[in-house]
Amino acid sequence: MERNFCISERTDVVALWVLMNVMSYT
Repeated sequence: MERNFCISERTDVVALWVLMNVMSYT
């Protein structure tokens, strides 16, 4: 469960980074 939580948290951070990157790029 701990591993899954870590991955989920990382995915959320990556998604946020991608969103910001896309907004800045557009």
